[in-house]
Amino acid sequence: MSYLYVCEQGARISFEENRFDVRYKGAVLQSIPAEMLEIIEVFGKVQITTQCVTECLKRGINILYYSLYGAYYGRLISTTHVNVRRQRKQADIAVSYTHLTLPT
Repeated sequence: MSYLYVCEQGARISFEENRFDVRYKGAVLQSIPAEMLEIIEVFGKVQITTQCVTECLKRGINILYYSLYGAYYGRLISTTHVNVRRQRKQADIAVSYTHLTLPT
């Protein structure tokens, strides 16, 4: 799986024909097959099309937002790829672990 870092100010990330494309002034800088992408990280003034965001949400691809100089703003995460069974098991383990008493 691949990470896509975009820091070219004024770049645009779009989704077309099962590929994520990064364009700058009309030229394609990078094109990545959708199956290869795990995370997109954008720095500063980078645009992401609605189609790209929608596809990321469908596929469970996280989008992380940073300032131009790397200050973290937040992330967009799809909830459709949550493993509910695993989360329930983790919660059960946590609850049972908290009920253990330590010898005195």
